[in-house]
Amino acid sequence: MINLLTDDLPRTVTVDHNSYMIYTDFRDYIELQQMIMDGVDDYAIVNYICGLYMNEKPSDLKKCVHAINTFMKGNVDGSKDDSHDGSFNGKKASRFAFSYKYDAPYIIGAFLECYGIDLMTCEYMHWWKFNALFDSLNENTELKKRIAYRMMDISKIKNKEEKRRIRRIQKQIAIPVVNVMSDEDIANAF
Repeated sequence: MINLLTDDLPRTVTVDHNSYMIYTDFRDYIELQQMIMDGVDDYAIVNYICGLYMNEKPSDLKKCVHAINTFMKGNVDGSKDDSHDGSFNGKKASRFAFSYKYDAPYIIGAFLECYGIDLMTCEYMHWWKFNALFDSLNENTELKKRIAYRMMDISKIKNKEEKRRIRRIQKQIAIPVVNVMSDEDIANAF
């Protein structure tokens, strides 16, 4: 397992004991996540994934996709459970905590507010660093408040007026849901 504080962040993935250089900028993986959330066709997604390999890519498309999916989850050496869905991964649930497309202004604002980082002018940031910072954003940012409202279980709220208020907020900030595909679904399309 890689320690973000002491180890270099990976710039490769391993498939069948071979290392492959990949692009690691956060924008590349936000774009991929958004393509998946938007329900872009399988062929376009697989082509995008193949384009994340710098020089050469694994010949097995299923393994190619799996390696990128594993990297997106913050795991390149198999040390974490591969089925883990972190906060930055596409989920098959009917509710999404956030969307890079719909919450872009709030993500940009939160990074500026908390870290003084302008994501629009930042030349490069490793995907894993971006996620570490994202996960650590201050709970008082507008983004984190939106996430909290979206994920709130209103069935546990006793006060009817408060339930109505939360339900109204959830409806206002809801993210449109499309079918989210797993890496296996994408690879099986070929």
